[in-house]
Amino acid sequence: MPRKKRKPKEKLPFWKKIKNPELKHLAEHIGKITDNTSWRELLDVALALTCAGAGWLAGENLGIKDLKIKAGMALSGAIAYRLATSGNLIAGASGTALLGAYGLIDVWNPLTGWIAQSYTEYERVSLEWQQQYEQFKEEHGVPQWFAPFPFPLKPFRPVIRIG
Repeated sequence: MPRKKRKPKEKLPFWKKIKNPELKHLAEHIGKITDNTSWRELLDVALALTCAGAGWLAGENLGIKDLKIKAGMALSGAIAYRLATSGNLIAGASGTALLGAYGLIDVWNPLTGWIAQSYTEYERVSLEWQQQYEQFKEEHGVPQWFAPFPFPLKPFRPVIRIG
């Protein structure tokens, strides 16, 4: 005699299996929130939390002991992320600057790299101009002490004395 086949049970979501009415209500709300939330919004929340963590760590690195100040820095990190991703140019610049100050994004290396590169290029061109000027003076019989190479075109070499 053949066995009877069982009818497959309809699998219910977890929030429909809950018997407690308060938990069921909370689970329904969570289900609705997850149904209506896009991946982009979840990613924004995750990145804002990351920036909040960076704000908290910046407070730790500065040696701040007060929890209120650290919490404020964490909140400002999340706000800085929202400002940096906004469409407004000024708000985006201020948010990016704050995230750079917290050390979450690398702002200083590109700036200092450009300055260092332009300085070395300026120094090379300046030395080339100085050699051409000295050669011009020799060809035309101008004494070395007369009309030295113009000061603004000489590369600036600061001397820092400590102590």
